[in-house]
Amino acid sequence: KETMTAAIKAGKLIGCYHYASGADPVKEADYFLKVAKDYIGKAILCLDWEHYKNKAWGDKKWCSKFIDRVKNKTGITCGLYSGTDGIKQNASLANKVPLWFAGYPNPNYNGWVLPKFKYNLSPWTDYAIWQFTSSGEKVDRNTTRMTKDAWKTLAKGTGIPKKIITDADVRKTVVS
Repeated sequence: KETMTAAIKAGKLIGCYHYASGADPVKEADYFLKVAKDYIGKAILCLDWEHYKNKAWGDKKWCSKFIDRVKNKTGITCGLYSGTDGIKQNASLANKVPLWFAGYPNPNYNGWVLPKFKYNLSPWTDYAIWQFTSSGEKVDRNTTRMTKDAWKTLAKGTGIPKKIITDADVRKTVVS
């Protein structure tokens, strides 16, 4: 909580995510909203859909139920964090929710220059956020295609950003 408060005071963009265990999606969404309540309207909200310790992995309706519950209770569209297998399971959410894509083109990479994106996101047309490293480091590296205004729009629930920017523009508009 202290870290989030400090980030908000420093004018940083924040987000909250829920790692799906695969239990009842409505109960998990309610729990997530209870834990994240102080940040609703300030942080983007995301559902983390992975195979590890997820009893519902493969269920093509689970994520929709979770995301619908978040939307019904807050008015905010929850994003989906997942890799290639997870986005295939959730094709019905494509272009309805922002995608935070997990894809690691080089498992040993530890730099900040974006590696080449070599993934097929279909049926999504693009990612909103891309986590491009995950190798047990202290910090997973991510980049976004959202402007600060688009991030805030998504966090407030006033819309789903349609503006996708180039990787070069990311450095100019998001990193400060």
